[in-house]
Amino acid sequence: MATFSNKSLKECMGWVWAATLEVWAHQILYVRRVYPQETFISTEYQGITTCRVCRHPEVVSYIHDTVQAAVPALLRGTATEIALTIVERDSITETVAMEWEVYKLRMLNLDMSLMEHTHSSSRNSNVPSKSDLLQQLERGLRNLILKVHGLPHGHVTTANSSLDQLSFQITLKIAKEDPSCTQLAEGFKTGTWNETSSPHNVQEQRKEEPLVDLVEDGPNKTARVLRPLHLVNTELCRVDFSMTRMARVQPTNIRREKEGQAHVQTILLE
Repeated sequence: MATFSNKSLKECMGWVWAATLEVWAHQILYVRRVYPQETFISTEYQGITTCRVCRHPEVVSYIHDTVQAAVPALLRGTATEIALTIVERDSITETVAMEWEVYKLRMLNLDMSLMEHTHSSSRNSNVPSKSDLLQQLERGLRNLILKVHGLPHGHVTTANSSLDQLSFQITLKIAKEDPSCTQLAEGFKTGTWNETSSPHNVQEQRKEEPLVDLVEDGPNKTARVLRPLHLVNTELCRVDFSMTRMARVQPTNIRREKEGQAHVQTILLE
């Protein structure tokens, strides 16, 4: 476990979450081969020595800057979800032609009363110590990264089987306006972050079976299939990890999702 001294639990959580989200994003890009495998190098996360991070400076800075703005918003309850979407872009306009896979982390039941906890141990046996809370969180997030390792390795299936226009974007679902989230507010001011409509609203309850959102496509039915992947459950919070992918399905058990608002940054490498 990382060592923290004289810092609040909220500060410690920020450090742990930032490190985890960066590994989470890079590892998804590696496993799903969004970019060539040779552009990734090995790194270690909580004893997991097989993690990979992309070396491309634009990808590195994009993920880092996004996480630095996202983590404070998530820990304040300003944002409730962060998602990485693998997209295919139009070769001429470079606009998003298709969202193929969406990997979501949703923050649930964040206990604000524990956020300012500073004691390394607790005299009250009913109140967990800061060390215990952090160990719970780190174990849970380590299992989350292991779950990413277990995702199917291979190229994302695209309509034209071309990988040249694959890219990704990171979205942050905002629950409320909060000017005190300075990095996020500055991003909106400078245009680094933009508001966009998203059809991938997270379901209110975790489902054991995949949910299907039908997309009309002539005689062929294309659908977004939502599949729960992992649930991190600690005293500090619960984190729901799910994946939505495009697939051909039979038009049964269809459930439509309401449109919601998300905030997005995008990147496309040469």
